[in-house]
Amino acid sequence: MTIEYKPWAELAPELQDHDRRAEKTVKSVCIIETHFWNNGESIQPYFCEKFPVYNKDKQCVVTVWHARKFNFLSPLELIDKRAPSALILELSNDLFTKSELKLIFFAVNKLCCKQQV
Repeated sequence: MTIEYKPWAELAPELQDHDRRAEKTVKSVCIIETHFWNNGESIQPYFCEKFPVYNKDKQCVVTVWHARKFNFLSPLELIDKRAPSALILELSNDLFTKSELKLIFFAVNKLCCKQQV
């Protein structure tokens, strides 16, 4: 299945709309943007934040945009004491079943299976 994605220039109206939303709320607006970042060959999700900067007369002089790539870690990597920004609960190998990985994750993090993660 081939999925076509719009070039950045075609997304300008949506991106400018995000700027206006940040300006209207007078605080940051956070979104997840998924694009072919940095001329990459696959789409990547980034956490993006936009926030307005005001002058002494309370007029918005600029909207700052900041993007940070999501770091996806598996439960096995979390077990190695790395703190993730997001977790992928997909099997990357056949060492453990999905159920076994869940049990290991709960045990290592001292959680009851009934608790939400």
